[in-house]
Amino acid sequence: MRHRLKKNSNFWLLWSAQVISGIGDMLYSAGIMVNVYLFTGSALQTAMIMVANTLPAFIISPFAGAMVDRYNRKTVLIVMDLLRFLLVFLLLLFVQEDGFQIYGLYVVVAALSMASAFYRPAKMAIIPSIVYADNLGQANSLLIGTNQAIMAIGFGVGGLLTLWLGFEVFVYINATTFLLSAAISYFIEMPFAQAPDERTQSSLLKSVTQGYQDLRRHKIAYPLVVMEIIEFFPHGIWTAAILLAFVEKELNGTADDWGFITAAYFGGMLSGAIMATFAHQRINQRAGQIIVINAFITSVLTVAFGLSGSVFWAIIICVIFGFPNSIRDVAQDTLLQISVPQNLLGRVYAFRSMFTNIVFMIAGVFFAWLADFIAVRYIYYIGGFIYLLTAFYALSNKALRESKIDAPAVIV
Repeated sequence: MRHRLKKNSNFWLLWSAQVISGIGDMLYSAGIMVNVYLFTGSALQTAMIMVANTLPAFIISPFAGAMVDRYNRKTVLIVMDLLRFLLVFLLLLFVQEDGFQIYGLYVVVAALSMASAFYRPAKMAIIPSIVYADNLGQANSLLIGTNQAIMAIGFGVGGLLTLWLGFEVFVYINATTFLLSAAISYFIEMPFAQAPDERTQSSLLKSVTQGYQDLRRHKIAYPLVVMEIIEFFPHGIWTAAILLAFVEKELNGTADDWGFITAAYFGGMLSGAIMATFAHQRINQRAGQIIVINAFITSVLTVAFGLSGSVFWAIIICVIFGFPNSIRDVAQDTLLQISVPQNLLGRVYAFRSMFTNIVFMIAGVFFAWLADFIAVRYIYYIGGFIYLLTAFYALSNKALRESKIDAPAVIV
């Protein structure tokens, strides 16, 4: 029996909550970075915001995933939005006429990061509880595409809004987004709510370790997560610091050109997500092949980007780059949701987020350091080679490369 996603009111409530909450995330992230840099004039103190935003989530993510599997995921979404609503207001306590109390800001940023460590796996894990299995591909396409649009707009507008409106007004707007998101999530119903796992009634630590053991035994989820962990190391070449250095030193461009290149990538991602909503059945039949082929395409395009000699060609490559990446993301998320048991899904997403975030942070710092010693162009060649390794890893795993989204769920 086929079902229509457009008639699924619960999905559209989740989508609306994600849009509003996502805007809050992007406004807060961009606004904080801009203000800290303007008030302190220190690149190091601004970079420490990224550390404060990454390390706490890395530490707490496994426990967050266990709690997402233990408690009602709708409740987790509401509570985390309300918590972020309150935490954003705390930012006002650390603003003075002569600048920020920077260490207080670090504490609030860390707390917001921990709240997001609960929110994100709950958001992804709740999708199979409100969407029919044959609509999961479309649902993920819409959510990923919307997220890319929010990121493209949010990072561009967030810094400007806080400068135009002032930090206090900006905080009020930002906090309101989380409150609205919580209100919308309240009306979500979960007709396919996750079955309870008796093991989650044990200690939280035991639930975490059991979840990791289940992940290790899973024939599809484990290689998918490992592949993403490897990929997030070369993802470090796409940080703002490296990309801006490449544009200025290798392409003789400006910060505006950097913005165009970034927007081009998000535009490609958005186009890919739109296409995936119409081609989800084909994606379902070739999920594993799409993941493998995309890894090879990513390697080639990364090297091509490093070889680009002008801003124009860099923009063209980034548009092409974003398109298959978005389709791959849809395939990966849908494959996880269809193959991983509901009572394990929160922990799987949490483990994935934990490891990929810390690898990305380390890689970003490493490649930024490396850029002081070699031409930035060579860094993209190195990244292309590492992407190639992920492609061969995916190709070598039979369960992954032959996986199909409509196949029976693979438990272990």
